[in-house]
Formats: sequence, structure tokens, C-alpha cells
Amino acid sequence: VAAFFDQYGSAEWERHDTSPAGRVSLAVHTDLLAEFVRPGDLVLDAGAGPGRFTIELARLGARVHVGDLSPGQLELNREKIAEAGHADAVVAWEVMDICDLSHLGSGSFDVVVCFGGPLSYTRDRAPDALAELARVTRPGGHVLLSVMSTLGSMRAFLPILVDEHRRLGPTHTEDIFLTGELDRDTNRGHELRMFRWAEIAGLCAAHGEIVTAAAANFLTAGADPALIDDLSDDEWRRFLSWERRLCREPGVLDAGTHILVALQRPEAAC
Repeated sequence: VAAFFDQYGSAEWERHDTSPAGRVSLAVHTDLLAEFVRPGDLVLDAGAGPGRFTIELARLGARVHVGDLSPGQLELNREKIAEAGHADAVVAWEVMDICDLSHLGSGSFDVVVCFGGPLSYTRDRAPDALAELARVTRPGGHVLLSVMSTLGSMRAFLPILVDEHRRLGPTHTEDIFLTGELDRDTNRGHELRMFRWAEIAGLCAAHGEIVTAAAANFLTAGADPALIDDLSDDEWRRFLSWERRLCREPGVLDAGTHILVALQRPEAAC
């Protein structure tokens, strides 16, 4: 995974600008940050990548501990944060594996952010990784995470799915449907696990209460980009307001490319 993202480089930053779905996803994720992060909060940005959300956390007045498995992405994070003028908000940058945060104390952070799918890259170790993210969050604090969506991704990337079905056979596509697993041999070196809403909700149940959930996008997942690219600025703002409302509808949580969750840790016992 680290090698993939070292090579992926600045494309991880650019993907939020190159499609309507990427722009919607960025807006929905940052909405969740604005809802749960307060000025002065100490926030762990785990799997931070090149810093899209690190910058937003700094704008919200948080102090940010930045971690990522990829040294290349960490270097990009430093560059982007400096360019944005927010380097003073970062208390540390470190190479970090979310499956093992033993060097961080329990309850160290007011909020833990794990956006973009780092939990998906841990595959069968996702329960261990989520347990670690929850452990380092203070009682009453929030874990904000997103994972790749099995059903929404199949919807959004249907042409690719049909092509793989024809090239690799029905067992390949049936395995994706049943397990959410994408293997490096058939996914351009990119291996991960996607989730259904019920699966991620089940994982979270052991660590607190889900107080908010959303799809990363709904109308844009699988829509013709040309239709949305032709919108005027006023039309885009209206369209984005639709997405922001619809993405939190319970009936569409499985329908975007990612599933977002705000998990509140239990308060400390008296």
C-alpha cells in the first residue's frame, strides 16, 4: 500500500478536483469535519495523504498530528500545508500504520480522522485498526472515518465491472459482490476491501455510537460527468446542496463511492 501511494504521488491530491464526484466527496467529508472539530482540539489525521483534510482541520483551529503509511504522501503533506500557510497547526508528521498505534497513549486525541479509506487498505485487519483508532480517542470524543463502498463503487464503475466480468469471468465479479475485496493482480496493483453499510456499522458498534453517517456522493456516482460539467456556477452550488442533503439519507448510505461515519466514544464511567 505504501509503495502504491508513493508512486501515486500528487494524483491523490488532484483526484478531488478532476471529477464532479470527487468535488462532491470533498465537500461531504469537510462538512463532517466542520460538524465535529472545534478550535483547540488535538486531532489525529490518520492516513492523511497529501493534506486535503489536514488543511481543513487547520482552518478549523485544530492542532493536527499527521500520520500516513506512505513517506511520499507525508512529504506532499508537508509541502501542501506549507503552501497553504498552516504549518504551525501541525504538531507532528510521522510514518504511521493504523493497525498499531501503540506509541500513542489511550485517549490522547479529541478527534481522530481516518478519511479516504485507510481502513479499507487494512483489509482483514480492519477490526484491529478501528480498535486502535478508537483507543486513542478520548472518552466522549469522535472517530470520523470513511471506507470504500462495495455497492456504490459497483454502481459508479459499472463499465469497468462489466469489462472485468467479460475478461476475468463471473467468479471474479461474484467475489467482489460477496466480499468487497479487490486484489492487486486485477486492480492495477491496488488492493483493498470495500464495505457495505451494515458491515462498517457492525464494526463500529463495539466502540461507541454512530451519531452521523453519509455516502460520499450519490447523484454523481455513476452519472454522466459531461452533464454536471456543463452546470453554471449557480447551478453547481444548487446541485451540491442537493448532494449534501441526499448523502445523509439512510436509504443511500450504500450508494456512494465511500461511506462516512462519525462514531462517538462512550463517556468515561463516573
